[in-house]
Amino acid sequence: MQKHGSSYMDPVIRQNPGMNEMHRSDLENRTIMITRPLAQAGRLCRLIETAGGKALLIPVLEIEALTGAADAAHIRSLLKDAEIFIFISANAVHSLLNLDPGASGLLANRTIYAVGGATSRSLLENGLHNVLHAEGTGSESLLELPGLQQDRIHGRVISIVRGKGGRDYLRDQLETRGAQVNYLEVYQRRKPVMDDARLKNIWHQDRPDAIVISSVEGLQNLIDMTHPNDRSTLLKTPLVVISERLSAFALSCGFTSALKISGNASDDGLFAAVLQIFEERQ
Repeated sequence: MQKHGSSYMDPVIRQNPGMNEMHRSDLENRTIMITRPLAQAGRLCRLIETAGGKALLIPVLEIEALTGAADAAHIRSLLKDAEIFIFISANAVHSLLNLDPGASGLLANRTIYAVGGATSRSLLENGLHNVLHAEGTGSESLLELPGLQQDRIHGRVISIVRGKGGRDYLRDQLETRGAQVNYLEVYQRRKPVMDDARLKNIWHQDRPDAIVISSVEGLQNLIDMTHPNDRSTLLKTPLVVISERLSAFALSCGFTSALKISGNASDDGLFAAVLQIFEERQ
């Protein structure tokens, strides 16, 4: 993976060299903390740095794909039974295909839904073209799609491909509509181990002007990873979040500065929300 700060220019930026020039003054000398897992953070970091800002990459989640013949055999049996598949994240796509490369063949003629545009793109890049996704973020938007209404899914078997743990809202809603739902859990999330001195330096020497956060679990990890003496500084830092639910959680944790909700969870949506924070201050 290309690290942020390298000379590599993202294809979207290269094709539109002027797209960030108008925003360069907005992010000049601004430090934006990006908390996404390392493998997912590169493009957003480049967008910020192309606009004159500094991307401070502090992953608050690590993604560990499941491995092993037992896991693969279990998942293969679930794949054969389901008529409809819902992928929660791009991590779910990558982890499933790494665990069972033959899964794409079993999925080829099934109905597939993706939570978010990034998940949809990941499926398309892996040769799966019968993919539907909602324009909004999260399970709530997905549940509004016509193909997931009661008259379309009653009695049908749905597999939700996701990481271990997480909320059961999507499954509960689908079961209420009469579907038979199971989980294909193909990865697990971990809180990274980070040097305390590095975190302390962030709040005392390289304090971010805004933080991009994309999950409740990630935000809780960031709070837990921050020394108690520095949490008041953290709670005063503006946040960019991906949903109303995450915004409400941040407020319940004591965040007091600007909370900007991104229109979607894509890199472009998050970048636009970062810009809005500073544009509104002018």
